[in-house]
Amino acid sequence: MAQVSKTPVSDFDAAVRLLSGGTNVAIYNDLGLPSIYVIKPKGNLSDVITTESMGVHPAFRVDGHEIDAFYMGKFLATVYKGRALSLPLQDPTAYTVSADDKGDAPNTSVNFDNAKLWCEANGAGFHLPTIAEYAWIALQSRRRGTMPRGNNNYGADYSAPWEKGIGSMFDGSNRVNRTLTGSGPATWNDNWKPDGICDLNGNVYEWQGGYRTVDGEIQIFADNDAAAQYEQNPDSTRWKAILEDG
Repeated sequence: MAQVSKTPVSDFDAAVRLLSGGTNVAIYNDLGLPSIYVIKPKGNLSDVITTESMGVHPAFRVDGHEIDAFYMGKFLATVYKGRALSLPLQDPTAYTVSADDKGDAPNTSVNFDNAKLWCEANGAGFHLPTIAEYAWIALQSRRRGTMPRGNNNYGADYSAPWEKGIGSMFDGSNRVNRTLTGSGPATWNDNWKPDGICDLNGNVYEWQGGYRTVDGEIQIFADNDAAAQYEQNPDSTRWKAILEDG
């Protein structure tokens, strides 16, 4: 999940900031439970693509206002008490979670509505990561030459099979399906450094807000408005069609 605001510094947050060199923070939800986030400061389109535009990247505009940063969950979410948490060395939630927090269905049953609900349940500012935020992260990685590898081949990376994570779920042939969050090498992070965002490539399916296709037509929420916890149901008037080139 992602966040567009933050809470006051705590001792745990101070430790996270210190160990990451100030690029990671701990933010607490409505139950007082922490998650670890990577700060993504405001940047311009020209920082990540070749363009004559001098404008800020859409990920940093919400409801017509520029934001200084968004906070991306460092780890794939683990659902606890109906809330998505970003914590290390956890089995990422790949099951529908019922009222008693018991997994009861396979990975494919984690639908968009549940993913959005679990992220927003943490409180104001928390939201399902949006397509605009993912775009900024992906374009940054491409510009740096650090497109992340990950668990896309039974616990290892297909292109670098010596890179492995710690198995957290196995199939009938005892092959690794899922790996513990953040247990892979630094090259599985968006910046190829320990302070980066983990497991963007492979492991489990990830939903993004503010994007859909309808009969082959690309539709999005304007800028990063999907971060504002708006309804994203099929009848929302916020869906806007765009051309293939944006």
